[in-house]
Amino acid sequence: GLTKFELDSTGDFPNYSVSGGIAYETKETQQNKLRGKRRGGDGTVPYPSLSYCSYWEDEIDVVIEELEGAEHREILKDKTFTRLIVEYNCHAPAPPQLPDSFKNLSFDVTELRDRRKANR
Repeated sequence: GLTKFELDSTGDFPNYSVSGGIAYETKETQQNKLRGKRRGGDGTVPYPSLSYCSYWEDEIDVVIEELEGAEHREILKDKTFTRLIVEYNCHAPAPPQLPDSFKNLSFDVTELRDRRKANR
């Protein structure tokens, strides 16, 4: 037969906010991976999941950028996030001022292919 589990609505889980028997991470949650430093996820994904790629650093080139206060969906509209994506993917600095719309955006980018520079 199946075992029936019920949430303990009076339960407490240290280091987390608890509501209705469910523990929620906050920006004050101590993270084991950070040796107890306090950090939270993006409001949807918990910090341990967001930072899991750091385990790959010994095997592949991993670039980790943490944007303080960035929320799960809102990060897509964050200019710092957009700048980091452009810089990483294009190997060139993004324009100093990102526009409100990317409809007419253009700037010179140098790309490396087979150790030769190709402008586009």
